[in-house]
Amino acid sequence: IPYFFGTPGNDNVFWGKTLLEFSAGSFYIGIFPLFLAFIILFVFCKNNNDQMFSLRVKGKLNDLRILILFFLSLTVISIILSFGKYTPVYMLFYNSLPFFNKFRWPSKLMDIAVFSLSILAGLGANYLFSFARDKFAAANNRYSWLYVVLKIFIISDIILITLFLVCYFLPDNVLPFIADFINKTQLANSSILLDERYSEILNSFLQMLIFFNIGISLFFLFFIKKLNNKVLEALIIMVIIADLFFVFKNLNYYSNEDVLEKKPEIVDYLKQNNTDLFRVFSLYNGAQFYLYGIRNESKFLWANEVLVGESSLK
Repeated sequence: IPYFFGTPGNDNVFWGKTLLEFSAGSFYIGIFPLFLAFIILFVFCKNNNDQMFSLRVKGKLNDLRILILFFLSLTVISIILSFGKYTPVYMLFYNSLPFFNKFRWPSKLMDIAVFSLSILAGLGANYLFSFARDKFAAANNRYSWLYVVLKIFIISDIILITLFLVCYFLPDNVLPFIADFINKTQLANSSILLDERYSEILNSFLQMLIFFNIGISLFFLFFIKKLNNKVLEALIIMVIIADLFFVFKNLNYYSNEDVLEKKPEIVDYLKQNNTDLFRVFSLYNGAQFYLYGIRNESKFLWANEVLVGESSLK
């Protein structure tokens, strides 16, 4: 669920541990790529006797199976290591692997997981286009693995929709169970609106459900031969772009060009004094993490003027 811990940049509607962790360690690849990655992993586990996925083909190791194993392992290891000190695995690497203790921010290892899941999703799409439909069409057995995959998706969808409806229509019954979880503040003496935070979770939940159902629909229409490969390829690209756009538009606020191009007074001061060599230190550097995804133009202009954090001198 995107923004399960709230949306940075809004007035205190983020309830994660720190805003720094959001900017440094959170990631989102979209519902459909996870959809495709699940397909290739399921096929990989089920089709041990398939020539495409056999560990050995004519006495040689199957490159595709090794590739899937490699990126699956890379995904799992990077996710575990991204938990940092909260797992013994990270401390084992930290104390034993040369130079590993020189790296900062273990949560950034999630970038490796994003890359690996993207490769697995691409392999899933390739299998879907190249092999799956022929096998699905030829399988009259209702217990075919493709039917099993579709059933898993549909059952999961029913459970998620039911959960969403309960949360939407019975907020007074659900909110007390999660009140302590979302009742956290990043700014001292700042008011907290639990209803607003609850609404943020529901909006993210609904967005996830929409794209999840689009994925199931495309998957179903493809296998009943209502969509050909070319149409499905185009639709998959459109769905992934739309999903990522609607998620990340919350972090990229669009404002007037004059706001972005306004130069701090310090720039004019440096130019007037012909100062070529200088260093800048801001007393407000600790506030830079609260600017992530900010939508308040007056706060942005203040931060720009006092050169908060990584603000540019332009």
